[in-house]
Amino acid sequence: MNTGPLVILSACKHGAGRSQIAAAVIEAASRGTGPCSAYARIGPVNVLVGGTQPKPPPYPVPASIVTILAELGLAPLFTHTRSIQPSDVASADAIICFAEQSTWPDYLAQAGTLTTYQVVDGAGQTIEFQRAMRDEVIAHVASFLEHTISLHRELAPGS
Repeated sequence: MNTGPLVILSACKHGAGRSQIAAAVIEAASRGTGPCSAYARIGPVNVLVGGTQPKPPPYPVPASIVTILAELGLAPLFTHTRSIQPSDVASADAIICFAEQSTWPDYLAQAGTLTTYQVVDGAGQTIEFQRAMRDEVIAHVASFLEHTISLHRELAPGS
């Protein structure tokens, strides 16, 4: 078992919206801040972010995502999107995924630590739609963190 920070991979189709929101919320929660601060007991985390089918690089995180995160005092962890890699999946203690299953690479589909949520992609939608998407992602992150904390508590040596 990993004795360092918990490694969490946050993925969505483009790696620009839902995964960026989830990553920012998870990272803030690990510091005891943000909308999921009640889950600070997750402890230190290393959050990886990527897309299953990102747009060609360098593709910046959309300004609307930066805006809706800033409304909560958060910021994207990365300024540009990237594709998830087999090494990301292999190193992750837990994976939260918002991508449609038809876009998953084989190595993601075979990951044993994968938790998926269906949240409509906000690409090209209004800011109001993206705010609702953000709030839905946050609700799923809370559930994911509760599950991840419980799972890793059970797996921890001496528990």
